Amino acid sequence: MKEFLCFVPGAGTAPSEQAHECLVELRTALRERGLRPGHILKLAFFVRASGPADYLRKKRSVVEGLRAFFPGSWPAVGVIAQPPEKGRDVVLEAVVLGRPSRFIEVIPKNYRGVPYVLVRAEGGREVVAGGISGGAKGAFGKAAGLLAREGLGLADIARQWNFIEDIVGFSPRGGRRHQNYQIFNDIRAIAYDGAGLRAGFPAATGIGMNAGGFILEMIAGAGTAAEKSFPVSNPRQVDAHRYSRGVLVGQPLSGRSTKKTPRFERANVVFSGNAGTCWVSGTAAIVGEDVVGRGDVAKQTRATVRTIERLVAPSNLRAAGVPLRSLAPTFTYVRTYVKNERDIPEVRKIVRGAFGKAPALFLVSDICRGDLLVEIEGAVAVRTC
Repeated sequence: MKEFLCFVPGAGTAPSEQAHECLVELRTALRERGLRPGHILKLAFFVRASGPADYLRKKRSVVEGLRAFFPGSWPAVGVIAQPPEKGRDVVLEAVVLGRPSRFIEVIPKNYRGVPYVLVRAEGGREVVAGGISGGAKGAFGKAAGLLAREGLGLADIARQWNFIEDIVGFSPRGGRRHQNYQIFNDIRAIAYDGAGLRAGFPAATGIGMNAGGFILEMIAGAGTAAEKSFPVSNPRQVDAHRYSRGVLVGQPLSGRSTKKTPRFERANVVFSGNAGTCWVSGTAAIVGEDVVGRGDVAKQTRATVRTIERLVAPSNLRAAGVPLRSLAPTFTYVRTYVKNERDIPEVRKIVRGAFGKAPALFLVSDICRGDLLVEIEGAVAVRTC
């Protein structure tokens, strides 16, 4: 099992000091749990960046701190240009091995400059990777190569995060009008449509960031006879990969006759043995395939919470074929993206009221539609019969 930890430094210090404080708090949290740095699977630093140059400066600051923290190999690491709340420059989300065992081996590796972690246990294997960049097409190619090295493929991805600079903006290509999010969707569709997916698409988040181009993160696994994956639809929403063409913005990529729909599931339940995780994709105030609560962040947040509650309801998971025995009463983590920083206190109150004390971060980001004000993702622990 994985444990999510969130670290928010004190305000008013320099970015490098905030990053250092997060790492000091991480070291303390590991010690309290009887863990070592070698039990860290993934680190995601979220930084406030005014543009590309500022992002690169803060990324370098984070990397310098990591060199001191990890004198040897690193886990998966991503630095994402999404401003944290309350004016902070850096916050950290860590994914660690929840239950270390002599039967579980965590092996840090590197593929073409991308640090990642291979987890081996009971004949199965899992890959955790972050910070894969180089444009969407290049990042998917690098992800495929990394997975192939470990005997996996894109079809084995259970959870994916896609961070897209200027997500609702447009880029000129061959004299045509291309929305950045739609460019990504077309590239993702080409990658997944040729991947031989066996059990639906991954759970995923496609979200904006202020700089950095495109960054891909993922968790993929396979290898045990008991390992199963269940895509989960939401009764309140049309599956994103079944959206009508009117929802998609801009023109298709050159040489393509139609725009591609977003290739992800509303949730994905992945088991190994009798325990598993329900990965909840990035979810916004969309009912059917239409935005609700336009202009009202509280209405959109409440609508999003209701949609997630319906998604993870035991009756809905069982309808998806999940052999469910129990569902944890709280999420193991919640990450909330808010378009306008001033709205975070109101959003936080609603989210905290719904999801309790789960480890949580609130970040400033554009959402994939211009009239969406908030998006929420997370995970729930589940057990089979």
